[in-house]
Amino acid sequence: MKWHDGKPFTAEDVKFTLELLVDPNFRSWRKTGHEFVRDLTVVSPTEIT
Repeated sequence: MKWHDGKPFTAEDVKFTLELLVDPNFRSWRKTGHEFVRDLTVVSPTEIT
């Protein structure tokens, strides 16, 4: 998968998004269930745990 500019979509991108969603200062109407996300670790460019 790639971004609109051709750069690869990576596990770091997923981690950034999930950490943003659990940030109490980030305002989003769609946060249900994200409060259970903890301890994100990027294992490789394509894998996150």
